[in-house]
Amino acid sequence: MLADEQRLRWWRIDMRARPRRRVAVIFTYVVLMIVFVMASRNSSHPGWTMALLCVGVEGLVWLSVMRRNGIVKRFEPKLPMRIKEMGEVVFVEGLDQWAQHFYGAANFDAASPMQQDELLSRFKAGKRVFPAKAGTSDTPWLDERELKERDSAERWTTRQLMWLLATYAGIYTSRAINQRPTKPLDVAIQLLMFAVALQTLPRARVLWTESDPRDPLGELALVEDAKG
Repeated sequence: MLADEQRLRWWRIDMRARPRRRVAVIFTYVVLMIVFVMASRNSSHPGWTMALLCVGVEGLVWLSVMRRNGIVKRFEPKLPMRIKEMGEVVFVEGLDQWAQHFYGAANFDAASPMQQDELLSRFKAGKRVFPAKAGTSDTPWLDERELKERDSAERWTTRQLMWLLATYAGIYTSRAINQRPTKPLDVAIQLLMFAVALQTLPRARVLWTESDPRDPLGELALVEDAKG
């Protein structure tokens, strides 16, 4: 589910190599945890603290390797939205998705010159809604392997979030038993942490597990092992 190779750059760093992506994921979560811990210690102005924390965290996610429309393809709904007048529809954004939706091309560059000219004359920036093609019930710009990988990442994320919820439940149950007060700011911060995890974990899973696109069969690794 990685984007095209020309888009696999984060702050001018080539992110095709999986170890670099893993370091970037770890770095992002470490920074986020530092921000959350610092915010939890600043309880003198909880309202301002929470507002600034929300803005800061969203900014960090947007700048991170796990931002939406970054080097991981978008996680779209499994079924198109239904509109009474239009029936099933899909959301299409960017020239690559236009080429995929209208011509079945891998991306804009893979379309024929005539198709590219027509796309450029029709293209409008932003997210657009089009009727789904007959027989399509899933995201048209993800192939079968990518759909399986997306579903696997979503299932993995669900399991991690269930563990996180169980941990929170245990913490608050222990506090209630020991009659320890719970600060509203702490609850708000933990809810925000849950929301960030829900937003970023699927893309983090893809970044962590996806192999180097230059070596889909692992042949480079075999050559390196032979040289070693």
